[in-house]
Amino acid sequence: TGIVKGPFHYEKDIHNWEQNPDTGERVYVPLKKLVPKLEAVSCWDFYPDPSAVDMKDAEYAIQRHRLNRQQVRDLKNKPFFDLESIEECLEMGSNFQKRGFEDDIYSDDDPTYMEDRFEVLEYWGVLDKSLLEQVGADIPSDMEEISEIQVNVWVSNTQILRIAINPFTPQRIPYNALPYEINPYQLFGVGVPENMEDAQLLM
Repeated sequence: TGIVKGPFHYEKDIHNWEQNPDTGERVYVPLKKLVPKLEAVSCWDFYPDPSAVDMKDAEYAIQRHRLNRQQVRDLKNKPFFDLESIEECLEMGSNFQKRGFEDDIYSDDDPTYMEDRFEVLEYWGVLDKSLLEQVGADIPSDMEEISEIQVNVWVSNTQILRIAINPFTPQRIPYNALPYEINPYQLFGVGVPENMEDAQLLM
């Protein structure tokens, strides 16, 4: 099963050089352009609502990120991230914990895999309005009568790095699960190995 996240828009740097009219030298002046972006998410880092049979049925989804220090620091340039919480997270040090299945996925010969990495969890789903008020989230005035609100939250090292109201209209969880063959009773579908199993046992 493939997991696709998005589409989102982001600023892409377009390489551009202009000639300085005073000196005649060519100067690098990059242009910024908004472009759509899709992201492939590893199924090993994706934790959807276990009761859901498809993403439309899911109440929430969590994506696990493995980021280095520079990538965590770069989150400051994205909207709605808390600069103080990011600095606090960096000061607390790396917190990445390798899961058991990762020994099979990643090579044991890579000694740098665990070094100075941060586990950042990205949550898309509903939260109680009272909980959002406790953590200081900005709740729009037209949502004051709603008891549960769709949000996007990033956490790491017990720090809330970002909390924002779901920006999509209509609100939705921005992940799509694309199974090779649909299983009507669960989100993750049937893959090629399972389809080949009977024929392979015969051989």
